[in-house]
Amino acid sequence: MRREDLWTFTQRNVPLWDLLDFFPPDAVGPRGPGDEPRPYPVRPITIETDLGFSFETDIQYGSWVFRPRSPKEP
Repeated sequence: MRREDLWTFTQRNVPLWDLLDFFPPDAVGPRGPGDEPRPYPVRPITIETDLGFSFETDIQYGSWVFRPRSPKEP
């Protein structure tokens, strides 16, 4: 995977609905800053890449995708 592809992967809202069982339930955060907080503390998950870096994210409730990140991150 190229660095450019990783940004596309996190920014293009790859659906995780069928994979949610592989993630801890507390990795699901609110959809956006204006939404009610989740009824539990949200813990980010770390995504490790084979490009020598990792990044932290959570899963957006309702849309079931990794939270979009700026292309300047990581």
